[in-house]
Amino acid sequence: MTTGGQTVTVRKEGEQTSFSAPIMSLSKAAVGAQAMFPNCCTSYDIPLQLVVYAAGKVHRFTGRNLPIFEWAFVGGGTRIAYGQEPVHFGCETHYELRDIESERLIETVDIPQPCGLVPDPKPVSIPPWVAEVTSNKTAP
Repeated sequence: MTTGGQTVTVRKEGEQTSFSAPIMSLSKAAVGAQAMFPNCCTSYDIPLQLVVYAAGKVHRFTGRNLPIFEWAFVGGGTRIAYGQEPVHFGCETHYELRDIESERLIETVDIPQPCGLVPDPKPVSIPPWVAEVTSNKTAP
């Protein structure tokens, strides 16, 4: 519901089964939720899109078409940042920072994590916007 009392309904698309609980930006200018989809190889649905409603428009972010397990509003609610990785056995998390209104990609970074193939990955510089995503833990 908008501050003016108007009810807004964001519809599911394609094979989408549901949305996670919506989260409002601190500025209250945008609201976002993960869009859940069936997955062949798990007994549960996975978040393959991040859906944001802002300024009367729906924006769907997919990045590299990997599950979006963590995300956050950044830049006062004008930008969205999210991390993507495989459901199991990922060796890195791919992060994207995007402008919500234009959906323009601003920056990306891949953060390695220990895995069977790379048990001791080389550390990389973590941008402040990634630290916001990992500290907010918006994912369920």
